[in-house]
Amino acid sequence: MAKVTKITDLSGDWKNELGSLMTLKFEPNSSAFSGTYRSYVGEVHPNVTKELYEPLVGFYNNLKEPQMPTIAFCISWGSVGSCTAFTGQYFNDNGKEVIKSTWILRSSEPSLVDDWEGTRVGTNTFCRVAK
Repeated sequence: MAKVTKITDLSGDWKNELGSLMTLKFEPNSSAFSGTYRSYVGEVHPNVTKELYEPLVGFYNNLKEPQMPTIAFCISWGSVGSCTAFTGQYFNDNGKEVIKSTWILRSSEPSLVDDWEGTRVGTNTFCRVAK
């Protein structure tokens, strides 16, 4: 049987397979959470370093048993003019903690004609960084 997880236990650092790092902070008695996201991937813009660091905001749902919550969060990449939305689920598989996610990134395009290239979709697996 899967381990029951309190949502506040998910606070902390999580790293994905591309090296990006997110820090989550879950508030007790609320379905919202906040944090930061440090990305080491993406396009390089003339006035931006390869590393992007932005706040994130999100929500979780932890109503079904066993308590392996679903989550959703967003990041506004202010320095590059795009936004990313993630949705996923936390899993604890015999002590291995992961958040499996799907993301959609929307970039700003100069015109409706260029709209076709403004959306990207992908997946990430975040693993807990040891405390």
